[in-house]
Amino acid sequence: MQILENTLQKMSNIDEPQRKCLLVLMTTLMLNRGKANYRNLNRYSEISEKSYCFTII
Repeated sequence: MQILENTLQKMSNIDEPQRKCLLVLMTTLMLNRGKANYRNLNRYSEISEKSYCFTII
């Protein structure tokens, strides 16, 4: 995960809340098996279903 953290740190146009959300999202996508929908992302991570919708958009 260090590579992902370093890459997100280098991206200056991303704020800290978005950076944290993207880090959790990418980690969850790598560890999740099966479909990647909002319900499964909510099930296997600490961020709620609605937070993914608002943070990514």
